[in-house]
Amino acid sequence: MVKENNLGYNVFLLKTLQDILSACRNTSIDIIVVKGAALLEDLYPDLNSRKLSDIDLLVKETDLSQIQDILHTLSFEPLHNSRTGFIKKGNLPVIVDLHVFLKHIPAISNNELWKKSRQTRIADTDTLSLSHEHALIYLSTHFIFSHEGNIEKWLIDIDLYVKKYLQEIDWKALETLIYKNNLQLPLYYLFGKIKAKYQTPFPPQFLNNLRPISEVTFQARLYKKMICEGKNIPFIEYLIPLLPKKGLINKLRMIFGSCFLPIAVMKNRYNTSNPLLITGLYILRPIILVTKGFVAFVFLLVRLIK
Repeated sequence: MVKENNLGYNVFLLKTLQDILSACRNTSIDIIVVKGAALLEDLYPDLNSRKLSDIDLLVKETDLSQIQDILHTLSFEPLHNSRTGFIKKGNLPVIVDLHVFLKHIPAISNNELWKKSRQTRIADTDTLSLSHEHALIYLSTHFIFSHEGNIEKWLIDIDLYVKKYLQEIDWKALETLIYKNNLQLPLYYLFGKIKAKYQTPFPPQFLNNLRPISEVTFQARLYKKMICEGKNIPFIEYLIPLLPKKGLINKLRMIFGSCFLPIAVMKNRYNTSNPLLITGLYILRPIILVTKGFVAFVFLLVRLIK
């Protein structure tokens, strides 16, 4: 039954993706398909094999308004008044998330992502996908930082990607990207876990080059608990993105930027233009975020002590 549901929804979602990609091609708009919708037909033996949840598209900021118009034409409407999240309601609702950048890999510029993107065919339509190195690092960081490492299908995505493109991946370039983004520690544990679980053929020298000098540091113990041992920590998503940031100043900048969003973003996120309400949110948001981060830190200490 699960497979039948997967098949029906996946076919419907891919048809919807085809409509979006075709409409964008007709207006000369480039799209990079990312995550599940880019992987299903490429890596899996049939459309039953992996459940798709939504459609994730990397788009250029300059094309955003045109793509929004296209989605409206295709009967999508904003999700929670978002500029980048859309839903097509019905018996089989479809959610589309538009990304103008990829989170957690700040050392990779948008220009680089687009310049190195690959021509591919998804949902019977010519489009673009990320380079092998960018795809692998994005799938990995999305697993670790966005969902605290709990969804097994994302582990399988990485395993199948490596097995299919082992000879095409530039492992030295990938290693350089990992170090530029200060991600060698979490990805060392993640790739080690995937290799042990699925016999994924990561090059031994590649993994050895990611190995930490010491595995008893605070960050090493945290990532090992979270990734290898599956230790879930409440509100850890508010704390974990800070870890790859080098230096106290960069960490403080990230905290400040998360607490005090630009006014335009605040208006869009909370769907209000009321100046008093915006002022109140600027007071409450830092309190809420810092409190959640503190709670995560306390639980984290307890888990590490045990």
